Amino acid sequence: GTIVKSFSGSGLTFSATWDGKNGSDVLQLDGVYTIEVIATNDAAAASRTTTVTLDNAFPDATISSPAGDVTWSNIYQNWVSAIPIVGSANDLNFQSWWVEFGVGSNPSTWTQIGFGTTSQLNTTLATWNTENYANGLWTVRLRVLDKAGNQSITTRRITLNNFTVSQSTGQ
Repeated sequence: GTIVKSFSGSGLTFSATWDGKNGSDVLQLDGVYTIEVIATNDAAAASRTTTVTLDNAFPDATISSPAGDVTWSNIYQNWVSAIPIVGSANDLNFQSWWVEFGVGSNPSTWTQIGFGTTSQLNTTLATWNTENYANGLWTVRLRVLDKAGNQSITTRRITLNNFTVSQSTGQ
């Protein structure tokens, strides 16, 4: 193979960290790379190889439904107050995904309604039952994490406008 980057040193111990760039400081493509360590002294030489996966790509975090920022009203949904969150959570080195919701356009706290450790492609990731939540602006987000620690987040703002019907009993 082609040498991407070389390190050298001397002494009893040596440490090097590869930042994913070649000798010209150009970030290399994602993929599997072989690291070879060669140790020498005046009398002998030894070498070892191992592989590492370079992953600088952010995972795919897509919410396809609701398709955009929407107003949800159960009166227009046949009295259904549950919102299906449909989307994709995917990456070559996938680790996990979460669907969460919170109050307002920039929530300070989130409530988890979906989680998984396998890639998902255009499927229902969670269903948010809004029946017991106040009308107003809410945010739903999908977070996707890969094994390299890269994280992608996508959000949808949903304005709840649900109606309830009650019947009073009179004498």
